[in-house]
Amino acid sequence: MKAIALLCIKAQCCPVRAPVQVLKRCDAMPAPRGPARLVYVTPPALVTPLSSNCEIPTLATIGDQVTDKAETAVTDAHDPLRLAELLAIRLCHDLSGPLGTLMGVLELVADDPGMADEVLPIAGEVSTALGRRLRLFRAAWGGATPSLSVAEFAALVEGLDARRYRFDLSGLDPAGRFSPAAARLALNVALLAAEALPGGGTAVLAGDPAGEVLVTLAGPRAAWPTGFAAYLGDETLAWQALRAADGVDASRGLQGWLTALIARGSGLRVAFLMAATAEAAPPLLLSLGGD
Repeated sequence: MKAIALLCIKAQCCPVRAPVQVLKRCDAMPAPRGPARLVYVTPPALVTPLSSNCEIPTLATIGDQVTDKAETAVTDAHDPLRLAELLAIRLCHDLSGPLGTLMGVLELVADDPGMADEVLPIAGEVSTALGRRLRLFRAAWGGATPSLSVAEFAALVEGLDARRYRFDLSGLDPAGRFSPAAARLALNVALLAAEALPGGGTAVLAGDPAGEVLVTLAGPRAAWPTGFAAYLGDETLAWQALRAADGVDASRGLQGWLTALIARGSGLRVAFLMAATAEAAPPLLLSLGGD
């Protein structure tokens, strides 16, 4: 039974073993495939609906308008209590695994102190990963994100579980620095990019942290959340989706809604680079020069 318990603990903590991989610096910023145009989806007040079902539109030619009219967004009642509930659910979900592993290790050592030398290193790995994850969540969601160098940003991204995906930050200017608002938005985009790679793959961030950063996804099932472009264009839609969500799907969908709300609240511009051929994960351009 002790051997079985040890195997269970090792299996639970397996996700924390793989570090985020950072490749050698590449000066060239990756370009989207095919003819591209900027589709700005964080306008200050006037919203052009992206499509009738809130999906990213397919544009046949540059300059085509998605709809025949522009509409002023209608302000809807926000629900900060619901947002707090979903954040609590998400935190409990993400932290319960590592905490369960730590509790299992301590119980095993309490039952058999002779196993301490074998299982306590596992507890050390799990506690380190847990600390990194908490620092990431605090910086991304805590509201007091500091200015970050590229190295500090990379250290926070290490708080993500890298079993199935990796982050390539080599294209970021190493001398650049994220402003507090830019750092918070970029960290939330990184959290969203991880969720957008369910089948594994790579998320690449390249550019100037004080200017423009291009985010590209590459993976077998890479896709931004359904409706994400519409949420960026109209925060009312994000609040509506947030209130309507229920059950486990609510916490899973939280990052898309939250990222859109943070983008809108920060005043920083986010744009999709749309190719002539529809893509589930078009490159995302973050204009971080404002503050």
